Amino acid sequence: MASTPSLALAQSSTVELDLAHGAYVRDDAPEAIAHVPLGVDATRPVALVVFLHGYSGCARVLMSDAADARCRPRDTPEPGYALAREHDAAGTRSILLVPQLAFRTRDGDPGRLRVAGEAARLVDEALAQLAPTLGGTLDHDSVASITLLAHSAAFESALAIVRHGSLDARLRHVVLFDALYAGGPAFLDWVAGATDASPRTLVSFATSGRPLDRTRELLRDARRRWPESTLEPDAWPAILPTPSPRLVVGTRVRMPHHDVPTRLLASTLRALGLPRR
Repeated sequence: MASTPSLALAQSSTVELDLAHGAYVRDDAPEAIAHVPLGVDATRPVALVVFLHGYSGCARVLMSDAADARCRPRDTPEPGYALAREHDAAGTRSILLVPQLAFRTRDGDPGRLRVAGEAARLVDEALAQLAPTLGGTLDHDSVASITLLAHSAAFESALAIVRHGSLDARLRHVVLFDALYAGGPAFLDWVAGATDASPRTLVSFATSGRPLDRTRELLRDARRRWPESTLEPDAWPAILPTPSPRLVVGTRVRMPHHDVPTRLLASTLRALGLPRR
């Protein structure tokens, strides 16, 4: 039998998405931006990495690695977060999706993500729009797993998703980048729903203050429930194998709050065991 031809991208692709199911709908910014790395093969299942930004976030600036990135042409230039570059450095067979949350304001409100099932609709609509970039083959069944990354105030959106986002069948990892200001019990309840067929990993990085205090509480509570699969590594990246379908990891990191996602993104995706390109 002839083998299926590879549909690996010859170059990386970043696509702005106009979504009816965005967390917020705006005329001056895309509802989400997706990034597909060089070499991702559309004939094989991929992982989806969803990054939720904190206060004053802009998806265009988050994705850009330019020193003079702009949200809109009239805006003051600023250094980009380079999330697309750091995602690609992980070498994983994954697609990065950055939904636009509250735009350029100090607000962690999840917007439409508080509506039951809206996170799943956002993801599926984004995949449908991105399909032509990968030869028209990307759909619900093409995604082997979803990894949810939340920075800072995005814990509110992450909580909305784990509570009623309807992604449970695909959501395998939740990573909090200095974001555990509240909601520890709800995140542990999500971990508790893991099965052998659908394992779940929760990781909380914390620098100081409330996220560090809440991370220590999270580890204490997790050890009571799953002592064999609760880890507090001394350094990162860590190796995260576990015989249990549930894994809770909490660790202190010493870096500025602003830098946590950029500096830890690639090592985290590798440590979580996402498929390699």
